[in-house]
Amino acid sequence: MNSTIAYNEDIHHKKWEDFYFEPISITTLPELTDPESYKNSFTFRDALLTAFEKLSGKKVLKLLLITPDLNTNAHFYGVAYLEGKEIHTATIQQTAIFKQWYACINDDEEDLAKPKLFNFSSNSYSYSPITTQKHGQIFEATGEFIADAIPNAFIAEQLAQEKADFIQPFIQLAADYDFEAIKANFEKLVAKNAWKVIPPTDNQKLYAEFEAEAGFAVPQLLKDFLSLHNGIENTRFLSAASMLKEWRDWQSVYTEWTQEELLDTYSTN
Repeated sequence: MNSTIAYNEDIHHKKWEDFYFEPISITTLPELTDPESYKNSFTFRDALLTAFEKLSGKKVLKLLLITPDLNTNAHFYGVAYLEGKEIHTATIQQTAIFKQWYACINDDEEDLAKPKLFNFSSNSYSYSPITTQKHGQIFEATGEFIADAIPNAFIAEQLAQEKADFIQPFIQLAADYDFEAIKANFEKLVAKNAWKVIPPTDNQKLYAEFEAEAGFAVPQLLKDFLSLHNGIENTRFLSAASMLKEWRDWQSVYTEWTQEELLDTYSTN
């Protein structure tokens, strides 16, 4: 059997015995010189990610480590999500150095024998206890377990479309407005608060950068408003450059998060 398979919708129906967990030895762990170092968890994570990348020949987007429960499962299992939408499964041999490192990073002294599910990626490290329900899913509905944990990159097109469909009604570029009234009220507000207005400047290059990245133009209303200033000191009126930076910062969040993650679950916003 092949320990690397392509991810597709059929994976939901696969059972534990449908996957081949190739026995592997982790040879990327260094000598453990400082058991108290806070960096040990990340060294352990990086060593496992590197080992699975060497084994599969592909970049690992995410790695799940299933630890033994000493009753029904006596092995460490790894499920690696690879670039190219592939999944690699393996049984990790309990060599002396591997057991030494795991004992070091397993800081739950009261529950050393209880199974855990570790979730590793290049920029994340987390773990949770494997409950009876989760244990059943892992070893009985294995395909569903693996499919539920896929990284966003596996369904990037679907997630991007969900977000695009959601946000499209809010992109309203054509607005009716009375610029003379806006200008008059703006000048009154500046005079009333004695604000220091930064003189307007030519923002055409910034507008072009935004349009190239966003796929739509800066609204004319905003361009007209920025003809009155280029930011106001000690206020929330931003310059065109500051607006573009702010948009880029949030765009990175928008790109990386799912629609579910973007929605605020603590309010109705």
